[in-house]
Amino acid sequence: MLRAFIAIEIPSEIKAGIDQKISKLRQDTGRSIRWVTPENIHLTLKFLQALPESRLKEICQAMKTECEKKTAFDIEVTGLGCFPNLRQPRITWVGLATPISLAQLQGALEKMTRQMGFPAEERPFSAHLTVGRVREQITMDELHRLQSALAELKMVNIGKFTASSVTLFKSELRPAGPLYTPLYHAPMGL
Repeated sequence: MLRAFIAIEIPSEIKAGIDQKISKLRQDTGRSIRWVTPENIHLTLKFLQALPESRLKEICQAMKTECEKKTAFDIEVTGLGCFPNLRQPRITWVGLATPISLAQLQGALEKMTRQMGFPAEERPFSAHLTVGRVREQITMDELHRLQSALAELKMVNIGKFTASSVTLFKSELRPAGPLYTPLYHAPMGL
């Protein structure tokens, strides 16, 4: 079984821009957040949980079929926030101004994987790039620093990129942090 997910890769210049824009946030929040390394930042479209290796070819073919029906589109990277909210932050994210094309692509991939027997997502899709995970032992002082830092950086505008393919990744959890390995790239066809 592979721990796997389907995502849009983020160009290195956008990752570098994110890294630069949130550097002050990292300094202000100290160890209260486990930061995602820039090379691991991606736009998750579908988390597959356990993918049997025997179904790898099947999922790749289905991704190819769905992506060939889609057109490349632009995504603007802007904004900063946290889930579920500022009072109880768990995930720190960079926001995306996304076209309807992204929601349509994600919806098609969700439907495709559901038809293949993978569990449906429990929450509605919310386009974002996870940049940090708040530690459970956050103190009130650290929480206030995080809230203040997020309020200062809320309207960050990092840039724009073209989404022209979707990637299937294998995820390996390691003590030093996850390792994401691309297994298959499905280009948009139109």
